[in-house]
Amino acid sequence: MSSAALDTNAPVEPPPPGAFANMLVGKRRRMRTVSAGQKVPAGAVVSATAKPDKKKTKGKKGKQQEGSCNPNVPANTAIPIFLKKTYKMIDTCDPAVAGWTEDGEMFVVKDPNLFANDIIPQYFDHNKFSSFARQLNFYGFRK
Repeated sequence: MSSAALDTNAPVEPPPPGAFANMLVGKRRRMRTVSAGQKVPAGAVVSATAKPDKKKTKGKKGKQQEGSCNPNVPANTAIPIFLKKTYKMIDTCDPAVAGWTEDGEMFVVKDPNLFANDIIPQYFDHNKFSSFARQLNFYGFRK
């Protein structure tokens, strides 16, 4: 091995300005949980953004990447895996447990315990609703 490969004092280049600017784009999102048996009050919504687009767009070098139809978002913006899994999870979930609002802008978790015990482990390596909610908060979702 060369000593250059083990040099821990070598300068580290910082990322270019704006490298993470597109990580959180779009409107702020809201999330709401509803206890079992409760009716969803008017305006009780979970996500103030539309469902992620499944439309594919051409990125640089002809490589297929998922993008958005939003004109404010660059076409080569990739959708994070967590958001893809969450979309699929809510889209395929039993409507009695969780589902999209009528306008498709938000989702509601109607039975958090059943959601955490049965649905979350199918898509993620845990069954904790609080961990799922924390990850949603990271991506801008709000209650």
